[in-house]
Amino acid sequence: HGHIDKIVERPQLKNQITTLLDLIAPSFTLERKKEPITKKIPVLQKDPWETVKLARRGDRPDSKFYITQIFSDFIELHGDRISGDDDSVILGVGRIEGQSAIVAAQQKTVTSPETYDPLRAGQITPEGFRKAQRGAKMAETFGLPFITLIDTAGPKLGIAMEYKGIAGAIASMINQLSTIKTRTISVIIGEGGSEAALAFGISDRVLMMENAIYTQISPELGARTEMNETQGTYDIAGALKLTSFDCLDMGIIDGIINEPTGGAHLHPTESARLLKMILIDEISELNQKNNYTNIKRRYKKFRNIGDYNNKRGTALKNEISVWRKGISVGLKSFRESKD
Repeated sequence: HGHIDKIVERPQLKNQITTLLDLIAPSFTLERKKEPITKKIPVLQKDPWETVKLARRGDRPDSKFYITQIFSDFIELHGDRISGDDDSVILGVGRIEGQSAIVAAQQKTVTSPETYDPLRAGQITPEGFRKAQRGAKMAETFGLPFITLIDTAGPKLGIAMEYKGIAGAIASMINQLSTIKTRTISVIIGEGGSEAALAFGISDRVLMMENAIYTQISPELGARTEMNETQGTYDIAGALKLTSFDCLDMGIIDGIINEPTGGAHLHPTESARLLKMILIDEISELNQKNNYTNIKRRYKKFRNIGDYNNKRGTALKNEISVWRKGISVGLKSFRESKD
């Protein structure tokens, strides 16, 4: 029911406690180097719908893979301390190049290609949001960087989720990450879908993998609400401005992480190496600033995201229109399911 973190056999208990205490009371922090250890390659605009399909691939590296490749001595924690545990969120503490960090990662579970539904994969429940909030509080308490990996179709909807407080859980997490007194980094590794991505993405540095997407509504739902048909999905994908190139151009994210040629699914280990190098650079940079400076810059960044110039005004209006209609259809579907 989400009230304990882990069951440990007696012979391993001493080692687990020692490792955990060492992780949350670190004596080492990454220092900024004169030159970044990664060389960024410019990212060109790609076909939006093809990018959507790449981001949703079932064989694309997931959060569990990246955690295994990037973090050492990783200890996973469980539960929201209220009602349950959500397997779609991995929470834990580990080391990256000697620097301890708390990680809250969204995990898509692919049991088989035949049953995999990209429109529902990795949906986050209220327990998942509260579980991630536990990690954020731990990071703040122990002065550790808080890293989120984003890969979800969105929050899990329905009357049962409403009873469990899905809206309050999302709002509470957004509020917490807006004012958290520690360094925060968010990386969209696959699909950044609607409120679930936003709640995990309020950070000092928001990054996207090259073939990831970040959108408030799926292209399929957008086509259904805008055109009353699914054939318009391709056009809606372009109008949503959901690619990493678009998001960087509009100032929604801070940087793009290059992927190996062909996509991360073809070279997962190399993709993990590139992500690790970027995380080291970003943590080192944030370590040089105090919490007050980070919070002030974080607030200013998200406060100014909607301040678009005339060049981007049309794109913004299109997104607002699709968002509004998406909410309308979502409410209608919810009421029909309730009835």
